[in-house]
Amino acid sequence: NLIDCTEPDIVVATETWLKPDIHNAELEMDEYAIYRRDRRNNIGGGVLIAIHKSINSTETNIETEDAELLWVKVVLKNQPDLLIAACYRPIVSDKTTIPALQRTIDNVNNKNMIISGDFNYPGFDWSKRELKTGCPYPSLHEEFQTFLEENSLAQLTTEPTRHENTLDLTLTNIPERINRSKVIPGISDHHVTYTELDMKIHR
Repeated sequence: NLIDCTEPDIVVATETWLKPDIHNAELEMDEYAIYRRDRRNNIGGGVLIAIHKSINSTETNIETEDAELLWVKVVLKNQPDLLIAACYRPIVSDKTTIPALQRTIDNVNNKNMIISGDFNYPGFDWSKRELKTGCPYPSLHEEFQTFLEENSLAQLTTEPTRHENTLDLTLTNIPERINRSKVIPGISDHHVTYTELDMKIHR
């Protein structure tokens, strides 16, 4: 219902809980090319990117190690390709996801990037761009802030996405191409980040 109402060109999902024995056809997203990275060993987790079939897209061969991370390339008109990443950082104390994401960015060296997902940094007040009082694992939050600055990434989500916390983020190195970004009601205990890009896509 959410997809039918918003008619997005691109869908990024985290915590899909998908497994190899669940076929893409069961997702009932027939108009989309589905790219998945299911969690390998344990139940839960998993990331997914769905691109409308009218758009020229391919999964990249970027090595993402064991991080719950997936990169897909979208062909644009008369400009470098757009790289889209789905990222799931499963717990607030996680120390491996951001370094793994940094290594993939180092290999990408792309001018147009969008990275979206559940990053689980509850200690940020993004509306004020500062850490909350009593922030858990402040050094990891500060490490993430440094990661954004060193990669010239803007973080677009400022409203809460789960209770009073902003956990689901949208990062980009092309903020000037963003028409608007907002939070809309979701279908789980998280809300949805909704972003409109000003780009000419090769269809």
